[in-house]
Amino acid sequence: MRNLIGPAFFILPGLAMVFVGLHHVALGRASPGWPTTNGIVQSSSVDARRARNSHSYTYYLVVSYSYHVNGVSYTGHQIRYGSTSYNSVEGAQEDANRYGEGTTIQVHYRPEDPSESVLEPGLASPNIAWILPGVGGLFLLIGVCGFIQGYRFQKRMG
Repeated sequence: MRNLIGPAFFILPGLAMVFVGLHHVALGRASPGWPTTNGIVQSSSVDARRARNSHSYTYYLVVSYSYHVNGVSYTGHQIRYGSTSYNSVEGAQEDANRYGEGTTIQVHYRPEDPSESVLEPGLASPNIAWILPGVGGLFLLIGVCGFIQGYRFQKRMG
């Protein structure tokens, strides 16, 4: 039984990564066909995060916007599906300037669930968008192989 517990530490995160990753890819691919409404940028900032054991930074654009669909107010934060990171503060700041506080914007919202919205429809980097489900699939494969090997070992040992 002990030989079967270890693979679960690969299978469960693998399933989660595959599910979340494929969900984001599906939303990104569907979003160009979503209806639009006007919205207002509530806040916009650039967040810098330093990688562990590194002197380099990755920059992220953080935006909050409000919009209305059928008389209901919503708040969104999704800029695009896929990578929303920048290698330079200038690149992030350039996009932050486009989404300045109080700016009127076009919001694409999911018709089945208007709380799901995005400012730039589609996948930002189609190849990068597949990284999370790909890594999740690798974890899942490792876990399943480990499970099979553990089961075979346990069966041989009686």
